[in-house]
Amino acid sequence: MLFTPDEAGVRKTVKEMVSTSGQEILNIIYDKGVWTLFLRRQTNLAFVMHLDKQQYMTVASSCRVTDDAVIGKITESLQNSADLARFQYNLKSAITAPHSSFFIHTKDGNFAGFDILARIYPYEPGFALSHFDNALLTVINAGILGMAYIATIVGEQDLMQQVNECLKNASPEGMFG
Repeated sequence: MLFTPDEAGVRKTVKEMVSTSGQEILNIIYDKGVWTLFLRRQTNLAFVMHLDKQQYMTVASSCRVTDDAVIGKITESLQNSADLARFQYNLKSAITAPHSSFFIHTKDGNFAGFDILARIYPYEPGFALSHFDNALLTVINAGILGMAYIATIVGEQDLMQQVNECLKNASPEGMFG
């Protein structure tokens, strides 16, 4: 693919890569210098974010736990510091992937979700669809493993109910807060 050095051209190319690789574009938002493309790969949600004048883009998958009952089950399972340490170690092990980073969210001191992040460099010569696809697969697969670990704590049915509600949400920008 031929790349133009301007932001609009690079963003257009990444948008074309999303379509070419068979992903569904849910929404594109540009607000306050941040361009965000929300996408769905099968049943998994992800997004690509690019800040103006930044030489890389972030590909991310986000798992936010918003259901107070689910948060309560996780909190109940953490009875002491050993339980907390085990939970943190197992979750970090599940969501750690090569060439990615993660961020764990808390709400009122309790676990509330995580984000998996990978960078792509579409301004570099030789940037290809495979680079984008590898980053997308990395964040989605790490997110699936993290959700599977959380499901072992709260019960798969409870977590899947929340995931299904998230997928039914007509407004993608609410999914990745």
